[in-house]
Amino acid sequence: MRRKLVHLLTVGTFVLLASSSGTVAGEVLLSNGKPDPAYNKNAMQVWLRADVGVTVRDGRVALWMDQSKHGHHAKQSDADDQPRHVPSSRSGRDVIQFGGDGEHLKFASGFGSTFDGSFTVFAVVAPDDGDPDRDDVWFGLVENSTDNRVILATDGNSDAFAALYKAAGNSDNTIVAPNPFSDGPAPGPVLISWVVRSGGLHEVFINGHPQAAAAIKGDADNSRFISGTRIACLGSAQNSDGSLFPSAATSFAGGISEFLLYDGALGSREREAVEDYLLQGRKLISAPVRISTSPQLFVDDHLIESSPGLRRTVHQWERHPENPVLRPDQPWEFGGKYISTHGSVIYDQEEKLFKAWYWTLNDEDSLVPTSQIKAMCYATSTDGIRWKKPNVGQFAFQGSKANNIVMASSREQLRSLPALFTYGAIKTPWDPDRSRLYKTCFYERPPGVAYMSGRDGVWSATSPDGIRWNKSKMLVMPAMGDTVGFFYDSIHKRYVCFGKRYTDRGRSRFQSESNDFVHWTKPRLILKTDDQDDQPCDLYNNTAFVWGEMLLGWLQVFYQHEDPDKHRLVLELIYSRDGLNWKRMPRRKPVLDVGPNGSWDRTNQSPAIGSPIVVGERMYMYYSGDTRYHGPYKGGDLGEVHGQIGLGTLRLDGFVSMDATPRGGVLTTRLLQLDTVAELDAAIRLVVNVKSDNGHCRIELLDQAGLPIAGYGKDDASDLVMDSVSAVASWNGKADVRQFLQKPVRLRFHLQNARLYSIRFKGCAASD
Repeated sequence: MRRKLVHLLTVGTFVLLASSSGTVAGEVLLSNGKPDPAYNKNAMQVWLRADVGVTVRDGRVALWMDQSKHGHHAKQSDADDQPRHVPSSRSGRDVIQFGGDGEHLKFASGFGSTFDGSFTVFAVVAPDDGDPDRDDVWFGLVENSTDNRVILATDGNSDAFAALYKAAGNSDNTIVAPNPFSDGPAPGPVLISWVVRSGGLHEVFINGHPQAAAAIKGDADNSRFISGTRIACLGSAQNSDGSLFPSAATSFAGGISEFLLYDGALGSREREAVEDYLLQGRKLISAPVRISTSPQLFVDDHLIESSPGLRRTVHQWERHPENPVLRPDQPWEFGGKYISTHGSVIYDQEEKLFKAWYWTLNDEDSLVPTSQIKAMCYATSTDGIRWKKPNVGQFAFQGSKANNIVMASSREQLRSLPALFTYGAIKTPWDPDRSRLYKTCFYERPPGVAYMSGRDGVWSATSPDGIRWNKSKMLVMPAMGDTVGFFYDSIHKRYVCFGKRYTDRGRSRFQSESNDFVHWTKPRLILKTDDQDDQPCDLYNNTAFVWGEMLLGWLQVFYQHEDPDKHRLVLELIYSRDGLNWKRMPRRKPVLDVGPNGSWDRTNQSPAIGSPIVVGERMYMYYSGDTRYHGPYKGGDLGEVHGQIGLGTLRLDGFVSMDATPRGGVLTTRLLQLDTVAELDAAIRLVVNVKSDNGHCRIELLDQAGLPIAGYGKDDASDLVMDSVSAVASWNGKADVRQFLQKPVRLRFHLQNARLYSIRFKGCAASD
């Protein structure tokens, strides 16, 4: 169904400016964040609000009081023509509801200043469904019978938004914008701003977004409403003989919640100030989600208003065909049998080098019989697949320092197992102290100290080169177990460390934060198992990293079972928006499960610390696998100790996608406000990560109330039939969306047999 508009009017000359608190000097209209009727009594002619000043009799509106200083009250004595007052309507706000059969309100007094064709109107309206072939008049002014008129309406004949400004015999209608309700009623109230400038130039803005400006024919602005009776109405236009113009069938069907009329054509700054008040101050729209040019993911519903027909899919890592990529082949690596990503892998942008710190253990009977030495080792790679283990000369093994050990447990610690569990390193070039360029956290248990007693736990160390380490003298997290995660949260500017401790739900995850990597907050619980876990398990370890504007991580879940196919450690995706409250995905499916029987990673998957590393259009994530079951295990086949490091990959930003079947689905975002518009290059494009090579993806730009922006609707959109991590959206060949990003917008994705992974706005040269 199509919907029609209303007729609006204003008078005289005036100027305004925005102010969030108090009045701004100069040309001002807003005071304390709202329109100020007292600033210039000749500026604001009318201000009607459905939540104040309404006299209701038997549910019908007899009087609507003007909040301006002019007292242009709107009233109706005939009960049959009175609109209804609807408190807390479907939009959540009070409205004056017109039935479309002649219901209207007539302004009790004329407008005192001379109408010279320069005015501004703001109307918050919510049209109903109605006859698509008729006009709807929201506001109309008629003088001298039908000779002089000011009307803004939808035109049933042309399916357009028309401004009718007639004076001195000029009766031309001017089509000023597409009908915003041609596809049916709006999803909520809509703000229509109508500015008429001298010379007959009409400008219409729908929810603050400009429509095509149009100039009315003739010299109406030079003619005056100089005699006769001015009759102005809401919900219709009325002739001097009391009949409705052009007929009762053109009266408005829908709700009006607010109406403002100004004498004078407001400048853009002034107009935007009133629009911001009506849209945000009056909560016509919800507060927008502020975003940057970083990738925006659909891991949760933070960006999503609705998504009928779509399903969220968490994607599993793809094992690299050359796995395991890092193998134990040195005698200090448990005789060439065991290494683990109790460690990290980073890509050093400065040195153009992959760097790995990994953990190992070994038996060295020459030192302490039957005891295991724990050590952190270092490796490098140019491609992330083929690795070298440089001799760093730091620790002796069997009398030689020709090895890649960079941290090791002491002789005394070997008698108090577990002794040392290291977890790799991160590089922090933002730290001005170059002796602290690299940082690590690790579990250590001093000799003679009971496990998780308070004197053991998580410690920290710093290094100028990632090889020579200086251990801290203070515990980061006391009384913690031997699994540790840590990272730098660049969004909230703090270091974060994760530890393991027992709760009523078994092994659980705790977190501490630090601004300086020296002083740490008290550990607090962030994750434990819950009733959504369909079998007994513990939360054994976790990592975290910044991706776009949110935090993601890999959670190691330990399932204990006598059945060897169910006894395993696997990885799940976790996420957080604030870095304090962490959530697991509702469907507890691993992103990395154990390998098949007989494989090198058949049991324990352990994630490496560090962000996924982008290589082309793929992300690299490292993990270690094992062939021996983690204890306690009651099954018969415990397995041999043999650990190696593998590589998992995902599509760029491919953690999660919103998927549509061939039947199709629609994703509509919440209001999005791009914070960095002014900092970007001339053009801004919407870049979409989508797989729709066997389907369809069309994108609409919507205004703040959810209406398609003219020229950027579904039918204007290019169909993205492709598999691309960087598809550029366009509409009738136009890809630059800068003009619309000055205000919040919504996006609507029409998907069919497609997967939507992420979106981002990208600044680029106009010629790109």
